[in-house]
Amino acid sequence: MTGVSQNAFANELGVLKFGLFVPSEEPNDKLLYSIEEYADQAAFNSHLSSKPVVEMFNWINSANIYSRPAEFYSLDSSPDLVSMRPELATAKEPYVVVRQTNYQVGKRDQGVKAWKNVVSAAKNETDTWLCGVYTDPAEPKRLFTIDACTSQEYWLNTHMKSEAYMESERVAKAVGNSTEFSYLKMMAGFLYKAE
Repeated sequence: MTGVSQNAFANELGVLKFGLFVPSEEPNDKLLYSIEEYADQAAFNSHLSSKPVVEMFNWINSANIYSRPAEFYSLDSSPDLVSMRPELATAKEPYVVVRQTNYQVGKRDQGVKAWKNVVSAAKNETDTWLCGVYTDPAEPKRLFTIDACTSQEYWLNTHMKSEAYMESERVAKAVGNSTEFSYLKMMAGFLYKAE
C-alpha cells in the first residue's frame, strides 16, 4: 500500500489524503488503518482504476491476508468542519487520534455543533495540524473525529484542554452512547497535499 500512496501523491491530484497507520499504543502487526480523502467521486473512481490499486487488489484477492473482515467507512464532511495546517505536509510523525462516538437517536447534530467549535478553536492551536469532523451517512448516530498534533503531550495538554473540546466531551456524555479512541502511528502516505 505504500506504493499506492506514493503514486496517489505524485500522480493523482484528486487524492487529497492517503495515510497508512498502525496502532501506536498497543502495537499489533495485524491492524492497518488507511485514512483517505478524495476531491470527488470521479477522483475516487479514477484512483480505484489506477494500476497500483488494481495490482494491490489482485494481490489481496489472491492471498488470504485478513484475520478478520476489513471495515470500511465512507464519511462526509464540510470545509467548516475541518481545520488543516500546511505543516502536515512535511510532518514525519504526527500524533493521530481517531475518535468514534455513537450518539443517541436524533442527537448526532448536537455533537456536530459542539465539534464545529473544537475545529474553530483548533485553528488557533499552532501544533494541531488537523482537526476534522466526519459523519457517517450509513449510520446516522455515528460521528468520527480525526486529530493530528505534533505530539501526544500537545494533544493531551493543549488540544483536549480547550474549552471547546471539554464542551464537546460534556455533550458526548449527555447525549452519546459510546466513544472509542484509536491512537495511530503514521507509517507511510500523506494527510495533506498542497494545491
